[in-house]
Amino acid sequence: MTAREMQKVVEELIPTHPFRTDFETEIDDSNIPAFSMGELEVAVSSLKNRNTPEPDGIPAEILKETMKIAP
Repeated sequence: MTAREMQKVVEELIPTHPFRTDFETEIDDSNIPAFSMGELEVAVSSLKNRNTPEPDGIPAEILKETMKIAP
């Protein structure tokens, strides 16, 4: 599958949602440590297929395939 074909699949499978601005509190992300590519790969590979982690709605299979094409 070409990168363009994958992009088309992603655009069709993943719903788009308007950006939320109704958060009640601000998140202080200055204390959140950066993660490594290795940590990201482990996290994505550990996702169970046929599950959609909330709240983004992106299927695990899409995340796994995306990591193969554009890590």
